[in-house]
Amino acid sequence: MRDFPIWKSVLTLCLFVIALYVVGADFYKKSKDSDNSGGLKLGLDLQGGAYLVLEADNNVFLKDYRKTAYELVRSRLISSGVSYSNISEQDNTIRFTLSNKEDYSKIQQEILNANNLLIIKLTNQDVIVEITSILYEKQLSSIIENSIEIIRKRIDQTGVNEPTIKRQGDNQIVVELPGVDDPERIKRILGTTAVLTFHKVDSESTFSGRNLPIGFKYISSKDGYTKNYAVKIEPDLYGKNLVNAKLEFQDNNPVVAFTFDTDGGSKFARLTSEYKGKMLAIVMDNKVISAPMVNSPITGGSGIITGNFTVDEAQELALLLRAGSLPVPLKVVEERIVGPTLGQESINSGLYAGLLGYLVVFGFMIFFYKKLGLIANVALMMNVIFVLSGLSLLGATLTLPGIAGIILTVGMAVDSNILVYERFAFEMNQGNKSYNLAMSNAFQRVFVTILDSNLTTLFTALFLFGFGSGPIRGFAITLIIGILSSMFGIVFVTRCLISLLLIKNNQRAKRRRA
Repeated sequence: MRDFPIWKSVLTLCLFVIALYVVGADFYKKSKDSDNSGGLKLGLDLQGGAYLVLEADNNVFLKDYRKTAYELVRSRLISSGVSYSNISEQDNTIRFTLSNKEDYSKIQQEILNANNLLIIKLTNQDVIVEITSILYEKQLSSIIENSIEIIRKRIDQTGVNEPTIKRQGDNQIVVELPGVDDPERIKRILGTTAVLTFHKVDSESTFSGRNLPIGFKYISSKDGYTKNYAVKIEPDLYGKNLVNAKLEFQDNNPVVAFTFDTDGGSKFARLTSEYKGKMLAIVMDNKVISAPMVNSPITGGSGIITGNFTVDEAQELALLLRAGSLPVPLKVVEERIVGPTLGQESINSGLYAGLLGYLVVFGFMIFFYKKLGLIANVALMMNVIFVLSGLSLLGATLTLPGIAGIILTVGMAVDSNILVYERFAFEMNQGNKSYNLAMSNAFQRVFVTILDSNLTTLFTALFLFGFGSGPIRGFAITLIIGILSSMFGIVFVTRCLISLLLIKNNQRAKRRRA
């Protein structure tokens, strides 16, 4: 072992000092500030939080889906110039009558070019367009994926760290939010569709109570106190063109300032020019949140929403507008709150289990291998420090399965040391009188076995990380870092410590001979 390079010893010491600093700084920061941001984060099962299952409203989706298909067929009929009559939609089918039966091939091709998953049939002069289940499932899958992205944007803006958002079944989304202390606010944010629209207001119907003009309807205000507004049924402008929204103050009152993209800005300018001197209702989720009077055309592509908001309400509205609207309403069908007390109990249980396991391993190694066992135990402690520092540098989330992964890597690291020590004993029994040579041979001849077993486990962990989710990924990332750390430990840390021990023994032997 005298040939162990000094630079490897220095490198090992420097890396351990860095790892110790990273872990110490991270734990000190969390104990002082109770902050779970940055560094190693605690999962839902360790620090508490909210677990929500959101479900898409299939009825609303199906209605919108049928409407979209109907509009597609109708637009193709108009663009193709085919003469038709009696178009209607019912029970996943769209029917219309062709004036000329010879036009069937033309309109069939037009519709299939737009969507080749629709089924088209001709009965006499009646054309039947069927919406297939494949098309329905494909559209629903796309909507759920879009909803997940919007939910992620909304949650990221609330400051929640390491949320877990994943699909469950056909129309459900699971959301895990570690450290959330106000789940009701999160439920409001996630349960709001946030479809923003702008509508013309009929002031006379709103304030005088006269009969509604054709094409108008009453919509209540968000605060529930203001008189219902008579607004145009079809929106004049949609909020999908919004690019930014933020909280501002006007006359010391919180308002939401919004900005359109170029297309939306030009539409908004035309709209405010047309409605100068009239009221314009800003509607979200079928509630009027503001209905200002348009005093002059707004040509800058931006405006403000007033509505007697509190600061929190204005911040929430700005967040929803920035993140975008959900394509379909979501409702909370399951909710579990993991309290901080339960999370602390989980931490304590995990720590006790890890400590007990380590003490058993510590005693076993000391009993059977004496000084070499003590070296193995020191290497194990350093291995745990390396794992924790790796998780901290990656900003990973530690869960109970993650703690199990750390304990597992301790066992694997011990196994590697045992292989080396048993091979060392075998070399000594073969008549090799040199401790240095016997230990060097032991490391060389078991290294391939150690590498093979660790690589096999590493590949398994990589598959778990790639295809798993939630706690499975947490276990996998801990196991991956643990395997890499244990390999470094056996190649550098253990060899370095044994080298120092043998050098010390050789010096004692020389002194005795002298």
